[in-house]
Amino acid sequence: MVERLIKRIDKVDVAILAFFLISLVLGILVVDDYGLSWDEYKDLSYGEVVLKAYQGSQDFLWEGGNRKTYGPVYWMFVGLISTFVKSLLDIQIVYVWKIINFITFQVGILSFYHLSKRFMARIPAIVTTTFFMTQPLLWGHAFINPKDIPFMSFFLLCVALSLRGFDAFNQYTGINDDHLGEGREIVAEKWDSLRSSWKATSRSRKTIMVFLILLFLIVTIEFIFLKSIILPFLQTVVRDAYQGISIPLINSLFERIAQDAYKTSMELYLGKISRLYDWFSWLITIGFALVVWFTCRRLLFGRSQKIDWRDFLKRISFFIIPGLFLGLIVSIRIVGLSMGALFSVYFLYKARGKAVIPLIFYWSFAAFITFATWPYLWDSTISRFFESINQVGSYTSHHTLFQGEFHLSTNMPFYYLPFLIVIQLTEPVILLLIIGIPLCVKKVRSNDVDLGEILLLAGWFIIPILTEIILRIPIYDNFRQFLFILPPLFLFSGFGVSFLLERLDRYLIGAIALVIFILPGIVGIVNLHPYEYVYYNSFAGGTGNAYGEYELDYWCISLREAIEFLNENAEPNSYVYISGPHTAAEPFAREDLKITYGPSISRSSGYVIGCRNDSLRDDFFLESEIIYKIGFDEGVFAIVKVLEAEDLHDK
Repeated sequence: MVERLIKRIDKVDVAILAFFLISLVLGILVVDDYGLSWDEYKDLSYGEVVLKAYQGSQDFLWEGGNRKTYGPVYWMFVGLISTFVKSLLDIQIVYVWKIINFITFQVGILSFYHLSKRFMARIPAIVTTTFFMTQPLLWGHAFINPKDIPFMSFFLLCVALSLRGFDAFNQYTGINDDHLGEGREIVAEKWDSLRSSWKATSRSRKTIMVFLILLFLIVTIEFIFLKSIILPFLQTVVRDAYQGISIPLINSLFERIAQDAYKTSMELYLGKISRLYDWFSWLITIGFALVVWFTCRRLLFGRSQKIDWRDFLKRISFFIIPGLFLGLIVSIRIVGLSMGALFSVYFLYKARGKAVIPLIFYWSFAAFITFATWPYLWDSTISRFFESINQVGSYTSHHTLFQGEFHLSTNMPFYYLPFLIVIQLTEPVILLLIIGIPLCVKKVRSNDVDLGEILLLAGWFIIPILTEIILRIPIYDNFRQFLFILPPLFLFSGFGVSFLLERLDRYLIGAIALVIFILPGIVGIVNLHPYEYVYYNSFAGGTGNAYGEYELDYWCISLREAIEFLNENAEPNSYVYISGPHTAAEPFAREDLKITYGPSISRSSGYVIGCRNDSLRDDFFLESEIIYKIGFDEGVFAIVKVLEAEDLHDK
């Protein structure tokens, strides 16, 4: 028993689990130090609104601005868990949100480690993972960012699961380099077989196949796109049954199913039948597609090509869980489609024609989960889905500070994104990349690593950057929307880590090297806490010198510290005007303080808090005295000013 337990423990990477547990404990201990980010309260509160859609509510359509066009699954998940925890413990719900977000970050760390082991030995993988998790930028975002950190973590998890699914598929089907070399011949052979079978098939069978395919296309267009015949018919039936004027059988069925129907409006029943139609239309379409495929196969080849159902289901099973997680990341951010596209290209490159059917089911599972977890898509699925895609490139224009000048987010310099990556990660990342990338190329040439996997990593990083540069996608808040492209950079730097560790003493010098790699990140985390996400490295002169040059606390989490200063120092019943996201301050404010925001500045004496770039503005309540500053070194994140009545005129 003991030996078996030891073997199991040995299979589990004890070191990385130790790092995970230590990180988790530290995160829970310090979570109380962080403020709320700009949209954090609105986003996670909106998750609770969307959850009500499963009870028939349409409130999610009218709340949260354009949040309805963003996938809500993570916000709903946090809403469910936090409500449950709040029912058990007397704890402020914002802390539960942050703990869940930090745990989600840890899931991404474990997924990163799993990927690292595909390219390097265990020790370099542990070092590279520790290097990744101690980046101040990521550590800080892990507590305050319920948008981009969950997306990055689930993106990592989905890549890891998809590649693992491919490994299982590869092992089962025996895909190898010989198969790749013969890929074109195999495809040509199958095409010739299909063409000869079509020629040998009778006219009647051809007619049946063409009819089935056309019928499938018509059914698909009606069910998914037009919805002009069946749905209106069903709604008419429900409307008549609700009023009791349908045929007796339908009236009787409606009365049994919808008892006390008079207590519910007809519109609610019509909405329910519309959602049921959407659900079943997808299932019927997929089912019909399978029937058409199997029927045409039998008509073409007869019994000469029997379907091995056991083999078919086995091949599909490897991609059920990866497909489900692909659906989840698309329902977090629609950019998750890029992960599925990358993996699909990789799979087709490795398996050729054998990949087609598994990929169809991979994407089908993903589509089902996305649809099920995104209520906005339940009506007008296709049009709303494309509306959400268009939303990616049509963000509201923001003014962003970069290299000492304010730029519109729609007109940033082409080098904005790569430049910020260089100055916001710790210095060893760049140095190890310079070593690691040439080593990676060398390993590819010597067949020590898989070319397909390296191309997948390269596409993961390069394609989003080129897309942003070429299409001029609006970008602001530094590069938080692109945090998901960072993992491949660290994986490439891992080749540099492996190279150095192979040439150093395994223990003492290796430990010293590890400390050198992670020390800048640890120092940044300790010094900047709880504002780690504003980290800038020495290439930018450090965070203090970045003030006035680059965005610092662009999400205004420093409003918590500002309001807590006033909690201790403001007179009772004082008015506090907040220039910025008032929802980031209100949950921490003293009960008697009167928070005002927007144009509603009180005409009584009080205080004003400015965050982000308010401290850079000469005209920000110019005559008022600054009584408190929040910042690091020379950098200022937020200011508190005291106001007299005369200061408020013409503001």
